[in-house]
Amino acid sequence: MYKINRTVAIASLLAGLLAFGLCYYIYASWEKSLSGVWLTALLFAVLYVISFAAVAAASFLTRSFDRDSFLAGTPTRWLCAALAGLCLTFALSLELEWVYERDFFQRQWTEPTSYVFVIDESGSMEDSDPSGQRYAAIREIIREKDSAFPFMVYAFGDEPRLVRGMKPIREGYEEIPPVSDGGTAIGGTVERLWEDYQNGVWTDRQNPKVIFLTDGYATDLTSGVFQLFGSFGLGEFQQTLRQFAKAGVEISTVGLGDVDERLLRHMAETTGGAFIRVGDDAGLSDSMREAAVSSSARTLLTRRYVPRGDWVYALMRIAFLFLIGAAAGASMLIPYGSDESTPAIIAGSIGEGLLGALLMEGGLQAGISQGILWCVLWMLLALTVGYGKTRTQPKEICTRSQDRFLHAI
Repeated sequence: MYKINRTVAIASLLAGLLAFGLCYYIYASWEKSLSGVWLTALLFAVLYVISFAAVAAASFLTRSFDRDSFLAGTPTRWLCAALAGLCLTFALSLELEWVYERDFFQRQWTEPTSYVFVIDESGSMEDSDPSGQRYAAIREIIREKDSAFPFMVYAFGDEPRLVRGMKPIREGYEEIPPVSDGGTAIGGTVERLWEDYQNGVWTDRQNPKVIFLTDGYATDLTSGVFQLFGSFGLGEFQQTLRQFAKAGVEISTVGLGDVDERLLRHMAETTGGAFIRVGDDAGLSDSMREAAVSSSARTLLTRRYVPRGDWVYALMRIAFLFLIGAAAGASMLIPYGSDESTPAIIAGSIGEGLLGALLMEGGLQAGISQGILWCVLWMLLALTVGYGKTRTQPKEICTRSQDRFLHAI
């Protein structure tokens, strides 16, 4: 008789959670030094290895592993099957990520035709940038441009203000004295930028690029809701970001010191810009320069900015994550080592892969935090449901009292 092996199921879920933590660390550490194709393949390989180890250990402990099963017949065959599963997962994710990153609708990075600098001057900047390097960085960046290149500067604390209207470099750039006072009105500032764009304050509408610098957390947004569910519930702020994206205006964000990285990443990835983090004011010039010439990368595990053909990439993400998840999940029949459980593991991997893919795509479109969705996806793909053997005790023909009575006779 067989029943669901809860020990293996729980162990595999915990393995998915552990794999997510390790993969998140790898992603944060190697995001800039490793291409999205190789990084995504590496992350799925890490998930496979950790899940494999957890399922194998739990299967051995619960005595579900059958050495007479086909794949576990010999140690060599079992090891070759394990490596084959790893290679399949790695190669499949590598190839599908490469396809997903292709630009089928001729989206190419174009040189910005103007810069819009948005500079934080909240009270916390007194400690983050006491000497005003944020304004010196603007001069360093525009020095590399032609004198006819236009730019403008906003500053914001409790409220945004226009410091320099959009005009060519040759018309001069007066020094801006550093101010550090008030809160960090990121939401109100983004709203002001969009109003000015609509009202023609931005005289260049061809391909302006926003470089948004801040050192803290928004004081005018529901950060608690955002921390739990991403942009879900942010209403007008989220809608404004989408309007910028439709207009083709990229917002690249620069986070100085301890910042709300999730919010700044969301701003950048929603509009097609890049998020750059800098530790102190000494690196502001280089970081703002990098933000000015960088755009968002498109991967299977992150938000997507696609001006055209977004529905195609939506279907691709669902199909590709399903294929990778189903392949990796079905490979867990190798460490489980039970022929009787093979149909259940394969069926489960198909269902879990499809559910994870749908949740990932639908959740990102709804604005849910991609970190939460990624964690759920990893746990679903790691979940392994198989059977464990149970022994049934034969039923007693007669009770103990009846047995004593019969002996007495």
